[in-house]
Amino acid sequence: MDCSKLWGWRFAAVALVLIPACASAEGGMTLQACIERALAVNPEVKGAAFDVQTAEARLGEVKASRFVPKFEMTQYFGPSPAAHGDVFTARSDWKSLSVFERTEFEILQPLYTSGKWSAARDAAVAGVAVQSAGVDRRRAEVVLRVKELYYGLLLAKQLYDAAAESQSELKEARTRLMEKIEGESEEVSYNDLYKLDTFGFKVDQGLHRVEKEMALARSAFKALLGLAPADSFDVAGEGLEQEAVTIEPLEVYVARALKDRPEIRQLAAGIEARRAQVSVARSDYYPQVFIAGGGKLGYAPNRDRQTGPFVRDDFNVRQAGAVIGLRQSLSFGMTRSRVAAAQAEYQKTLATEKAARDGIALEVERAYRDLAEAGANVESGERALKASRSLMVATRDAFNAGLGESKEMVDAFKGYGEMRVEYFRAIFEYNRAAAQLDRVTGKE
Repeated sequence: MDCSKLWGWRFAAVALVLIPACASAEGGMTLQACIERALAVNPEVKGAAFDVQTAEARLGEVKASRFVPKFEMTQYFGPSPAAHGDVFTARSDWKSLSVFERTEFEILQPLYTSGKWSAARDAAVAGVAVQSAGVDRRRAEVVLRVKELYYGLLLAKQLYDAAAESQSELKEARTRLMEKIEGESEEVSYNDLYKLDTFGFKVDQGLHRVEKEMALARSAFKALLGLAPADSFDVAGEGLEQEAVTIEPLEVYVARALKDRPEIRQLAAGIEARRAQVSVARSDYYPQVFIAGGGKLGYAPNRDRQTGPFVRDDFNVRQAGAVIGLRQSLSFGMTRSRVAAAQAEYQKTLATEKAARDGIALEVERAYRDLAEAGANVESGERALKASRSLMVATRDAFNAGLGESKEMVDAFKGYGEMRVEYFRAIFEYNRAAAQLDRVTGKE
């Protein structure tokens, strides 16, 4: 079963008893205000935003590797035995110690990477796009959940008002019935009262059932909006109204979804990342040219500095230089395997995109036809609601006049009550279908 439908119907039902608790709230939050607050506090949206920051940091690391990716300094300190003389007359005295210091520098600058750096950069850029689309995907999910809850609470208000009206009418009918019974009218009996009270019990039982779920409904909506349990909360509007939706041809919605859906943008960026990773793996077939350089500067106060070109003293040293180097991987078998693996992942992503595009087109068509069906149900439900009310009024008046039976009146009340519920639910389903169509087409 569709999880979003399950939650939508659940909150539409259990939020019925939320209305009295919300009646004390000052004003009410509009749908846009609920959406903005939910997006601002939702932990999943925040987590996706941090994923974007991580991807951007990786891109920054790749860009920084273009110039002097290795620039290191190392310092050494340690004991230095005394040494005097030259290579022919040198003498060392381990009893006379001092402290030497040496600083070393290493620098590496790539000159030609056979496309490895540019491919790595492209992969990192695509990674940022993937994570950015992931944020939009989370946002769309949150927006849909808020709309379902919002329309559910408006439905609850409508059902609460309808239930209050039904209870008032039943109370009035019971009062008149008791007057006839006490007046010893032959038109009615206690059996009629029992039938009326049984129906009243069914109405009360439904209210009691949703009262049991009130705490969960209220906590869930407040949690989604980041409100504290003690905060007052209500939605703007007194009842559920059908949203005004301009219906366009199905092909327009499908084209929009295949362009704007976050999942499509995510897959497109993923394809670019996989293509770049193939280039990274293939670059190992070719050499890389670089400049490597470094220097050493050391000093020991108790040792004579050696000036001969073939004499080395790591305590007293002055050395610097740079060379051009070439690095070539000769593990062609391993490179070939890595390239094959990267190409397989690339082809897999292409196949995934094809399946996703087909699935999204079907998903859009389903949402489109759900909206059309819901619209037709609202129209027919409105006609049926008027008819059931007319029948209820006629049956009630006939019973009050002594021309009808209690069973007919109870059945008419029951049919009218059920029809009101179905009509308002049809409006809820229409608004929910419109929200779902917005989501599957990539529109927040």
